[in-house]
Amino acid sequence: MINEIFNGDSASEIRTKLNELITIANHYSSSQWPDMGGGGDPAPGDDGSNYQISLYTSNFAPPIMPDMDSSTACNAISTGYSVSVYLQKDPMNMSGTQVPEVNDYIYEGYPYSSTLGMGYYGWTDAIQNKSIELSASGQIMSITDCV
Repeated sequence: MINEIFNGDSASEIRTKLNELITIANHYSSSQWPDMGGGGDPAPGDDGSNYQISLYTSNFAPPIMPDMDSSTACNAISTGYSVSVYLQKDPMNMSGTQVPEVNDYIYEGYPYSSTLGMGYYGWTDAIQNKSIELSASGQIMSITDCV
Protein backbone atom coordinates (compact mmCIF):
# COMPACT_ATOMS: atom_id res chain seq x y z
CA MET A 1 0.00 0.00 0.00
CA ILE A 2 1.25 3.49 -0.78
CA ASN A 3 0.59 4.79 2.73
CA GLU A 4 2.77 2.13 4.38
CA ILE A 5 6.51 2.70 4.49
CA PHE A 6 8.45 -0.08 6.17
CA ASN A 7 11.90 -0.06 7.75
CA GLY A 8 13.23 -2.45 5.09
CA ASP A 9 11.93 -0.48 2.07
CA SER A 10 14.58 0.70 -0.38
CA ALA A 11 14.99 4.38 -1.19
CA SER A 12 13.41 3.87 -4.62
CA GLU A 13 10.37 2.10 -3.08
CA ILE A 14 9.93 4.95 -0.60
CA ARG A 15 10.34 7.56 -3.37
CA THR A 16 7.71 5.79 -5.50
CA LYS A 17 5.24 5.69 -2.62
CA LEU A 18 5.85 9.35 -1.74
CA ASN A 19 5.41 10.42 -5.38
CA GLU A 20 2.08 8.57 -5.50
CA LEU A 21 0.96 10.31 -2.31
CA ILE A 22 2.04 13.71 -3.65
CA THR A 23 0.09 13.09 -6.87
CA ILE A 24 -3.03 12.20 -4.88
CA ALA A 25 -2.62 15.23 -2.59
CA ASN A 26 -2.03 17.60 -5.52
CA HIS A 27 -5.11 16.34 -7.32
CA TYR A 28 -7.21 16.66 -4.17
CA SER A 29 -5.95 20.12 -3.20
CA SER A 30 -6.09 21.51 -6.74
CA SER A 31 -9.70 20.40 -7.05
CA GLN A 32 -10.48 22.68 -4.11
CA TRP A 33 -9.62 25.83 -6.09
CA PRO A 34 -11.24 27.19 -9.24
CA ASP A 35 -9.09 27.06 -12.34
CA MET A 36 -9.47 27.42 -16.08
CA GLY A 37 -9.63 23.70 -16.83
CA GLY A 38 -11.96 22.53 -14.05
CA GLY A 39 -11.52 19.71 -11.58
CA GLY A 40 -7.87 20.42 -10.95
CA ASP A 41 -6.89 20.22 -14.61
CA PRO A 42 -4.33 22.75 -15.86
CA ALA A 43 -5.46 25.63 -18.01
CA PRO A 44 -5.72 24.83 -21.71
CA GLY A 45 -2.29 24.85 -23.37
CA ASP A 46 -0.41 24.40 -20.13
CA ASP A 47 1.89 21.46 -19.55
CA GLY A 48 0.41 20.51 -16.19
CA SER A 49 2.93 22.34 -14.03
CA ASN A 50 2.22 25.97 -14.88
CA TYR A 51 -0.92 28.02 -14.51
CA GLN A 52 -2.03 31.48 -15.50
CA ILE A 53 -2.70 33.81 -12.58
CA SER A 54 -3.19 37.57 -12.07
CA LEU A 55 -0.80 39.77 -10.14
CA TYR A 56 -1.05 43.49 -9.44
CA THR A 57 1.51 46.24 -9.72
CA SER A 58 1.42 50.03 -9.59
CA ASN A 59 4.11 50.22 -12.31
CA PHE A 60 2.56 48.94 -15.52
CA ALA A 61 4.72 49.57 -18.53
CA PRO A 62 6.18 46.87 -20.74
CA PRO A 63 8.05 45.10 -19.34
CA ILE A 64 6.02 44.56 -16.16
CA MET A 65 7.77 46.36 -13.31
CA PRO A 66 7.64 45.34 -9.64
CA ASP A 67 6.84 47.54 -6.71
CA MET A 68 9.67 48.33 -4.33
CA ASP A 69 7.90 47.36 -1.11
CA SER A 70 5.12 45.15 0.18
CA SER A 71 2.70 47.95 1.11
CA THR A 72 2.81 49.48 -2.38
CA ALA A 73 2.14 46.04 -3.89
CA CYS A 74 -0.80 45.58 -1.53
CA ASN A 75 -2.24 48.97 -2.54
CA ALA A 76 -1.87 48.04 -6.22
CA ILE A 77 -4.52 45.34 -5.77
CA SER A 78 -7.19 48.05 -5.56
CA THR A 79 -5.52 50.96 -7.36
CA GLY A 80 -2.94 49.47 -9.76
CA TYR A 81 -2.85 47.29 -12.82
CA SER A 82 -3.73 43.61 -13.18
CA VAL A 83 -1.28 41.57 -15.24
CA SER A 84 -1.56 37.95 -16.37
CA VAL A 85 1.51 35.86 -15.60
CA TYR A 86 2.41 32.18 -15.41
CA LEU A 87 2.94 30.29 -12.18
CA GLN A 88 5.21 27.25 -12.29
CA LYS A 89 4.55 25.06 -9.26
CA ASP A 90 7.36 23.55 -7.23
CA PRO A 91 6.63 19.78 -7.13
CA MET A 92 6.77 19.81 -3.32
CA ASN A 93 4.10 22.52 -2.98
CA MET A 94 0.61 21.14 -2.56
CA SER A 95 -1.77 24.07 -2.43
CA GLY A 96 -4.09 24.42 -5.40
CA THR A 97 -2.95 24.81 -8.98
CA GLN A 98 -3.37 28.58 -9.01
CA VAL A 99 -2.16 29.20 -5.46
CA PRO A 100 1.33 30.72 -5.35
CA GLU A 101 3.64 29.36 -2.66
CA VAL A 102 7.21 30.03 -1.57
CA ASN A 103 9.65 28.35 -4.02
CA ASP A 104 7.20 28.42 -6.95
CA TYR A 105 8.31 30.49 -9.97
CA ILE A 106 6.45 33.25 -11.80
CA TYR A 107 7.16 34.09 -15.44
CA GLU A 108 5.88 36.82 -17.73
CA GLY A 109 5.35 34.51 -20.68
CA TYR A 110 4.82 30.88 -21.54
CA PRO A 111 6.82 28.80 -22.07
CA TYR A 112 8.73 30.64 -19.37
CA SER A 113 10.07 33.20 -21.81
CA SER A 114 11.07 35.81 -19.24
CA THR A 115 11.05 36.37 -15.52
CA LEU A 116 9.45 39.33 -13.82
CA GLY A 117 11.67 41.87 -12.11
CA MET A 118 12.87 41.35 -8.56
CA GLY A 119 10.52 43.05 -6.14
CA TYR A 120 6.94 42.89 -4.87
CA TYR A 121 3.62 42.17 -6.57
CA GLY A 122 0.07 42.12 -5.22
CA TRP A 123 -2.05 38.97 -5.32
CA THR A 124 -5.43 38.03 -3.89
CA ASP A 125 -6.77 34.59 -3.06
CA ALA A 126 -10.36 35.96 -2.89
CA ILE A 127 -10.17 35.90 0.91
CA GLN A 128 -7.01 37.82 1.75
CA ASN A 129 -4.91 40.30 -0.21
CA LYS A 130 -1.22 39.40 -0.17
CA SER A 131 2.12 40.63 -1.43
CA ILE A 132 4.52 38.29 -3.18
CA GLU A 133 8.26 38.93 -3.13
CA LEU A 134 10.15 37.61 -6.18
CA SER A 135 13.86 37.02 -6.64
CA ALA A 136 15.66 38.03 -9.85
CA SER A 137 15.14 34.48 -11.16
CA GLY A 138 11.36 34.68 -10.64
CA GLN A 139 11.31 32.46 -7.55
CA ILE A 140 8.79 33.36 -4.84
CA MET A 141 10.80 34.30 -1.76
CA SER A 142 7.96 35.28 0.57
CA ILE A 143 4.21 35.82 0.67
CA THR A 144 2.75 38.12 3.31
CA ASP A 145 -0.78 39.17 4.18
CA CYS A 146 -1.66 42.77 3.43
CA VAL A 147 -2.74 44.83 6.43
